[in-house]
Amino acid sequence: MASAVLVLAASDDGEAALVADALTRRSQQVVWLDLSWFPLRASVQAQLTPSGWIGHIITTPAATVALADVAAVYSHHSPPFAPAEGMSVPERRFAIVEARFGLGGILASLPARWVSHPSAVADAEYKPVQLAALAAAGLAVPATWMGNDPSAARAFVSGQPGGAVYKAIMHKVVSEEGAVKALYTTPVTGADIDERVAATMHQFQHRVRGARDVRALVTSGGCEAVEITDRTGVARLDYRDHYDTLAYARTRLEDGVVRRAQQALTWLGLRSAVFDFAVTADRTWVYELNPGGPVGMA
Repeated sequence: MASAVLVLAASDDGEAALVADALTRRSQQVVWLDLSWFPLRASVQAQLTPSGWIGHIITTPAATVALADVAAVYSHHSPPFAPAEGMSVPERRFAIVEARFGLGGILASLPARWVSHPSAVADAEYKPVQLAALAAAGLAVPATWMGNDPSAARAFVSGQPGGAVYKAIMHKVVSEEGAVKALYTTPVTGADIDERVAATMHQFQHRVRGARDVRALVTSGGCEAVEITDRTGVARLDYRDHYDTLAYARTRLEDGVVRRAQQALTWLGLRSAVFDFAVTADRTWVYELNPGGPVGMA
């Protein structure tokens, strides 16, 4: 009978280590696999049978796990595969893609309990998909517009009482002129909208001015939440801008909000996700969910 829990995470992932330690204390066999170990430090062999793939993964010189023994997989943003140095750029790209769809595909096919399955995580990464699920679950989602029509975008932004913000749909950072730059949530007005919007999809949202902000790890079994306080006000719009000004304290979300968040998880096929909320005097707004990211902010 399958009995091992496979942890897919970076070797220095503190949150994954807490999960692994908790499982170990319960006498659960835990095998850790940092995908960047493959193919230099880890190896795999598998053969297809009528009942699925059989074989094993050697994750370190001292650890081997049979595919048939994997009962559950805890996946927490493991780094990408790392082929050998000396390859050309096309060769590295080919090797990484083959590893992703080969080893990644074998793992995804295992009849194991995933937290969460990579297919569900990939679907939930689509911002329009997750926002639709959040709204359908009854959560308060800021008014949102997406598209590339400058006139329609200008009308939406101008019509938002209290203002609007621009948010990148997927990219959090861009590489430009040899430097990596973060894309932060940015206030916009109708006067800021010009023909550049026509170049690609854009996302604009009503600006919610919450009295407090909450980040919550929600699972089917419950919720753990922290209130985030910006001590100086410089990071009020986007916390990624100044992590050093933040303070945290345990808090609780209303039971109704937690139930609706759990409903969104069910519709998205996720076992858990990190939700970002803004709590105002009259309601609790949800900005987004991260289907496989860290709970911590820094």
